[in-house]
Amino acid sequence: MRPLTLTGPGPTLRVVAGAAPYPDRAARPLHSWAARPPDSSGSEDDPDATPAMTHPPVALVVDDDGAVRSVLAALLGYLGFGVVTASSGEEDVAEYRRDPGRFAFVLCDLHMPGLDGPGTLDELRRVNPGVRVFLMSGSSGGPAPELYVRGAAGFLPKPVTLQALARLLDGLIPGHPG
Repeated sequence: MRPLTLTGPGPTLRVVAGAAPYPDRAARPLHSWAARPPDSSGSEDDPDATPAMTHPPVALVVDDDGAVRSVLAALLGYLGFGVVTASSGEEDVAEYRRDPGRFAFVLCDLHMPGLDGPGTLDELRRVNPGVRVFLMSGSSGGPAPELYVRGAAGFLPKPVTLQALARLLDGLIPGHPG
């Protein structure tokens, strides 16, 4: 097995394909929530019931590096998520504003030209104070503690591995197998 290495401006990306880390994935459906009818929601008897998820939860991914966006989209797809990508903080915020309820969470690069990760986090929280934004960076260490105070839901170091992404998102969506 040979790794594929993508180089260019920005980080170097190594992709190694091999055996699936979750061999039982092929044996069970990724979208166990898809069996529910599309109009399932809280019933009239229980207006506080959590609406049933009828489609794969959707992640909004923003990174100024196209190779990183592509790999993250593939990893999230493998984990059973739908993915919308953006190449800048400004594009990310515009996409989120179009339909905030569509996105289960946002993965956002910490360091981008223009509207950076902290600025994107602030703008998204103006739209929806409850938005779950996970910041990512290839820089050593995690984000400054102030970003958690500002509302960051978590941090994902680059290069992103399938296992690290699955751990970060484990239990994020009730009933989601990822």
